[in-house]
Amino acid sequence: MVTTARIAELEKNWLEAEAVADELKHEVARMRSSAKENGNGELSVLRADELEARHAKAEAAASEAFDRLWMARNGGEAAVAAAGEVRAA
Repeated sequence: MVTTARIAELEKNWLEAEAVADELKHEVARMRSSAKENGNGELSVLRADELEARHAKAEAAASEAFDRLWMARNGGEAAVAAAGEVRAA
């Protein structure tokens, strides 16, 4: 059985991961906009590309965190542990 404290912890982890992903998404948009407006050239584009890669990783982490939360709510702690084992493989 999954405790409410564990559910709350998983939800907090998911929300934090989503916040990181959202911030990176907005930073990419700002970088690309600035590069276009100011003609900052390749350096800004390369930096935006780097941020996009970080954003993709952050989105994946948020998705995994949400999956663990969903499984805990619907399948209990065993499902959460199984999800971690599958992702690690």
